[in-house]
Amino acid sequence: MILVKKFKEAKRLRPYKTCAMMLDIRGRQIKMGKCKNPEGIKFKSGEVFEMRCDDINIPSTNKIIQVDNRSIFAGLREGDLVFFGVNG
Repeated sequence: MILVKKFKEAKRLRPYKTCAMMLDIRGRQIKMGKCKNPEGIKFKSGEVFEMRCDDINIPSTNKIIQVDNRSIFAGLREGDLVFFGVNG
């Protein structure tokens, strides 16, 4: 997490600059709650949703995604761009 700290410090010193951070985690450390729709969730480019960690048992929808790892929010702010990869 040293890189995350450095990223935050760089953003603090240069708030007018745009910079992206990509975090590649190993394995399935962050899981999404089951989908309300059996076909899964589909998004269009630029679509906005809310990511929460209230209860992993609440089904995720295309408006609210439930995740099981609260620490993901330490590196995010409202309005940040999030990319999801799909394995399998």
